[in-house]
Amino acid sequence: MASITKADTPPIEYEERGFRQVMSVVHTWSTLVPIWVLYFVFITGTIGYFHVEITNWMKPEIDHVAEPVDDAVLFEHATRYLGENAAGATTWSISLPSERRETSFIFWSRNITPEERETLTPAQQEELRESNSGNVVLDPVTGATYGDEVRATGGGDLLYRMHYVLHYMPRAMGEYIVIICTILMFAGLVTGIIIHKKIFKDFFTFRPAKGQRSWLDVHNISSVMTLPFQLMITFSGMLFYLATIMPLVFYGPTATFGFDVEDFLTSESIADVNPKNQELIGILAEEVFGITPAPEAAGVQASMAPLSDITSDFRSRYPDAKIDRLILQNPSDQNAAATIRFVPGIGSPAIGVANYSAATGERLGDSAGERQGSVAGNIQATILSLHEGRFSPIALRWLYFLTGLAGAAMIASGAVLWARKRRQAYETELKRFAKTSAQSGDGAADPKVGKGVIFVEHMNVATIIGLPIGVAAYFLANRLIPVGLEGRASLEADAMFIAWALTFVMAVIRPSRRIWTELMWLACAAYASIPFANAFTTNRHLGASLPDGDWMMAGFDLTMFGIAFLFGLTAYRSAITRVDIKPQPNAAIQQPVMDPAQ
Repeated sequence: MASITKADTPPIEYEERGFRQVMSVVHTWSTLVPIWVLYFVFITGTIGYFHVEITNWMKPEIDHVAEPVDDAVLFEHATRYLGENAAGATTWSISLPSERRETSFIFWSRNITPEERETLTPAQQEELRESNSGNVVLDPVTGATYGDEVRATGGGDLLYRMHYVLHYMPRAMGEYIVIICTILMFAGLVTGIIIHKKIFKDFFTFRPAKGQRSWLDVHNISSVMTLPFQLMITFSGMLFYLATIMPLVFYGPTATFGFDVEDFLTSESIADVNPKNQELIGILAEEVFGITPAPEAAGVQASMAPLSDITSDFRSRYPDAKIDRLILQNPSDQNAAATIRFVPGIGSPAIGVANYSAATGERLGDSAGERQGSVAGNIQATILSLHEGRFSPIALRWLYFLTGLAGAAMIASGAVLWARKRRQAYETELKRFAKTSAQSGDGAADPKVGKGVIFVEHMNVATIIGLPIGVAAYFLANRLIPVGLEGRASLEADAMFIAWALTFVMAVIRPSRRIWTELMWLACAAYASIPFANAFTTNRHLGASLPDGDWMMAGFDLTMFGIAFLFGLTAYRSAITRVDIKPQPNAAIQQPVMDPAQ
C-alpha cells in the first residue's frame, strides 16, 4: 500500500480575498470557538424566561391560591409575622403575589450603624446581622408560612443563573467566559449580516431531507427570523458587564464624582461602605435618579400608616405598573419609610422606585417621573429590561421563549453544518488521493475522516441533544430525590450534568449514523416521563391542577408533553430520512492543509 506524502499533494493556490471573504472567515471562527458554550447559554437563558413558573412547579408543597388576595389581608399577615419574628431588623421586604407568583416572599435584615461598625469586631457585626435576618414564604390567604416541609431546590433560578455564571466554577471565571463568548457572538452576528447575500430569499427557503443543504437552510432561516432578537440579546448582555468590559466608563465618573472606589469595590453591600460613600450615594440617588433616601431612625416608637393605603395611592398614579415588592426601612419608628419597587412598561427604567413615609403615608417622590440627568441610564435600563423581558405578559414571554429556541437552533445548525462541510471536504480530497494512487499502480489508500472532525461530531450530538436530556434529568431529580435529604438542591444540579455527561459516552460508543435518532428518542422518553413522575410523587398532577385552574402546574406538565412530542416526531422523521455516512478504515496518509475560508 502506497503512502501519500505532503510532496504528492498539489500546492494550494491562494487568491487575494475580498472584504466579504475575510468576513466569512471571521464569522466562522468567531462563532465556532465558543459555539458549545453559546448553545448552553442560549438554552439555559431561554428557560430562564419562565424561571418563576419552573420554581413554582419544583416546590409542589406550596398550595395553589385560586383567587387574587387583597393587599390589606396580605400586609396584615406579613406585618404580624414580621413584628413577632423580626422586631430587631431595620429592613422589612414584602413581595406581592402576581400572575406568576401566588405566594409572598418576606425578607428581613439589619444594617450595621456607623457606631456599631466602630465598636464591634467584624465577627460581632456578622453575628448581629445574621441574628436579625431571615426569609420565609407566606401564604397570602391564611398567613401560614412554609418551612422545612418545602423541598430545597435550585428551581428555575438555578437554570437562569447558569446562563451567565455557568456552574462548578468560581462566579468570576464563569462571568468572564460568558463575556468573551458574548463578544464573539456579537462579532459573528455582524459578520453574518455582511456575508449574507440573499437575506430575504433565505427567509422563505427550506429544502427538507437534503442533507447538508437542509442544515444550511435551517441555519439561514433561524438566523434571519430571529436576527433583531439576537442582536438585542447579545448587545444587552454585554451591557450587563459594562463595568467589566470597559471599567473606565463605569468607574471613571464614579471616581470623578468623589467616590472612594476601592472601598466601593471591596464592600459586600451598600450598607457596608464608609460614611463618605454613604453620603455620596444619597446625593446621587436623589439628584440623578430622583430617589429620596430613607431618613435615619429617630428612636421614637410610632404606629405605621396602613400599607394597603400606600399601595392604593401608588396604583392610582401608575395603574399599568406591576408592584414587585414593598420595603420598609426603620419599621415602627417615627421616621419609618416605605419604598415600592415596581416594573414599569417599555421606555421606562428597568426597575422603578416610589418613596412614602410609612408613618404618615405621605408620598415623598419616585423615579418614575423625569430624571434630572440620566438619559444614558434610561437607555441602558430599557435595554436591560428588554433582555430580561421584565415588562412582558405571558404571550410575549412565550414569544421570547420560542425566539430563544430559534437562536439555539441557529447555533446548533451552524455547528452541525461546519462538521458536515469538513467531513465532505476530507472525504472528497482523500478519495481523490486514493484514485490517484490506484491509477499509479501503487494500490488504493483507505481514506478516513480526520479525528478532529469526528470529535466535533461527537460534541455536537452530545451537546445539542444531550443538554436538553440533562435538563429533563434535573426536573426528574426534583421529584425523585427524597424531600428531606440533605444537600438535595445541589444533587438536582448534579443529576443534570451526570445525565449530560452520559450522552457524551453514548456519542462515542454508539454508531454515528444512529446516535442522533437514539438520543432524540431518549429525550422524548425523558420529557414524557416528567408529568408521570409528578403524578406518582405529588398531588399536583394534571388530574388535580386542570380542574383547580392551577395553570402554572398544569402548563408545565403540558409543556413537557409537548416537548416530548417534538423530540419523538423529529426522531421518527430522522429515522426515515437518515442518510448513512459510514466512516472508512484508517490510512497512513498525509492530510492536506485546509483553507479556513472553505
